[in-house]
Amino acid sequence: MAQPTMLESSRTHSVSGSFGGLGGAITGATNATPIVVTTTNAHGLADGDQVQVTGVVGNTGANTLAYVKVTGYSTTTFGMYSNTALSTGIAGTGAYSSGGAVSQAWDISGVANDWTMKLRIETLGAGKKAVIALQDSVDGFVADIVTRMLVAVQGQVVNTPTFASKDYENRKYDTPGTRFGVTNARLRVNIIQADSTPGLQLSAWYES
Repeated sequence: MAQPTMLESSRTHSVSGSFGGLGGAITGATNATPIVVTTTNAHGLADGDQVQVTGVVGNTGANTLAYVKVTGYSTTTFGMYSNTALSTGIAGTGAYSSGGAVSQAWDISGVANDWTMKLRIETLGAGKKAVIALQDSVDGFVADIVTRMLVAVQGQVVNTPTFASKDYENRKYDTPGTRFGVTNARLRVNIIQADSTPGLQLSAWYES
């Protein structure tokens, strides 16, 4: 039986951007264990989210794949951990100098078997529209971003059906170029475009 790996579960997105405006630019990364990252805007992350940090100067130990802990932190800070139990903090390697960005980035480098990517639109405001993508990358979404699964949806309007609670899926044979099993391959949700206050709630996962 295929095992699901959740990218996000019933998460609400209020703006467009890398997985709905979550993550973003970094303004600090403490030289501590765990490293505590500060973002320019509220990151919207949840405990256990997997992220890729890139471009941090100085405290280069932050430039890695990590699980985040948000409990006990502010809306613009999170701790970086190397395990899903959030018990092993990632250690800093020097004073933060400048730069950095964080994006959702689930590791798909070890998936060698058949796979299916799935996206469920659970709610979308009446008359609202959104374009959602599941994207892969092999460089932590620095420059190499390839849209692999793209869904355009519109909420309920007069005389048309709603697309709420609608499932979409791509099998391996639908998009054979998707880089499951490739070294450093990552997968994320990206809200390409969304109306203001879209009332968008979705779940995304892959099965392998």
